Amino acid sequence: MTLEIGVLIIVITALVEILKQAGLPTKFAPLSAVLLGLLFAFIGITGDNEFTGKIISGLIAGASASGFYTYAKLTKGAVIK
Repeated sequence: MTLEIGVLIIVITALVEILKQAGLPTKFAPLSAVLLGLLFAFIGITGDNEFTGKIISGLIAGASASGFYTYAKLTKGAVIK
């Protein structure tokens, strides 16, 4: 399950970036990341069979993807300066 969530975090981060380039306002990026995480969890990508497990996995993946993007953005700015 850990590997699936790790890959899912990267996929969600990429999808949110695509959505932002397509016109999604930046302030909605974290919300869209969490919603994508929940969507992928309910589709069955995370491997959880229980309802609460799917919710928790989706929230973890979405929140982690949102935090991963923010951290990468901050790190990129620090490296460029």
